[in-house]
Amino acid sequence: MNTNSGAKDGASSHWNVAFLVRDYPENLRTVGPWHFNGRIDEAFLAPLRQLDSERTHILEFLAHYDAARFTWFGLQVPGRERLDALSEAHHRLEGMIDGVAVCNAHIKPVVSDLAWIAPEAEADLRLVVFRRQNWADRAGSAESAAKWDSRQDQLRMRIVRFYSFAIDQHSRSQTPLARQLRHSLRMFRHGQHSGSWGVEFICKFCALEGLVCGPTKDNKFKLLSRRLGALLPGPATAAMISQLWNFRNAAVHTAQAFDAGCLDEGAPLGVHIEEIEYLFVAALVFTLQHIDAADDVSQLWKNSDPSSLPEFTRWRRPDDTNVR
Repeated sequence: MNTNSGAKDGASSHWNVAFLVRDYPENLRTVGPWHFNGRIDEAFLAPLRQLDSERTHILEFLAHYDAARFTWFGLQVPGRERLDALSEAHHRLEGMIDGVAVCNAHIKPVVSDLAWIAPEAEADLRLVVFRRQNWADRAGSAESAAKWDSRQDQLRMRIVRFYSFAIDQHSRSQTPLARQLRHSLRMFRHGQHSGSWGVEFICKFCALEGLVCGPTKDNKFKLLSRRLGALLPGPATAAMISQLWNFRNAAVHTAQAFDAGCLDEGAPLGVHIEEIEYLFVAALVFTLQHIDAADDVSQLWKNSDPSSLPEFTRWRRPDDTNVR
């Protein structure tokens, strides 16, 4: 196998793509006209274990595991560009793993960041890195960086107050409002660490709903619109909440929360997570401001003055400081 073959994008309408998967169940290995999966041996893995330190992701993936735990999973997919083919193949592989989850609850297959790819007419596969996108801070100006750093410093000062509730040492740490605060922050964190844009979107929206609506089951959209609109007044906030609510409904009620290649009918949720974070931080700071005077979520929003919200919570992440 030649891993240095440099096939050009746009040269083929079909591509052969393969991934290395750990812990894919042997009793679900299948072969068809457009896919195969099968065992590999240590001779296959040995060169990968020798990759330099810049490839730490594959070294961590392989670790000390025996070759018997790995499967080489190949697919033939359409795609005008190499990245299109990689994305589509990865979506289809994830679909196979979706099926694993139903009948093998204790098994969690993991896909490597490495992929092998070539146009269908070429015998040699090129070894490439293919991984999930993430946020990266990239300040376009000193002014943007300084303003965002100031916002983060002020937020950290407020978060410190939460810790007395987190360790159950505040005199009001067992009020319904304090418990909701702890639930919401935990849900927010699990979404952030999920490794999935769809799961992150759902978790962070749930965290926001909890702080703004509490246990209320009816008219949540009206509550979100009214209460967040009072915190962050203006038509932009109303439009944002309306759009996020529609995305939330599709994600929660029809499971359209994931990029899914040819199956993809839902909105790309990852790019909207920053909007949820913006609303959540405002609701969080408002809650921490007034938690001593309110027992539950309803009382918080009924009796507390939304105009008291610090100005830094109204700052959006500058356009030149983030890329996804």
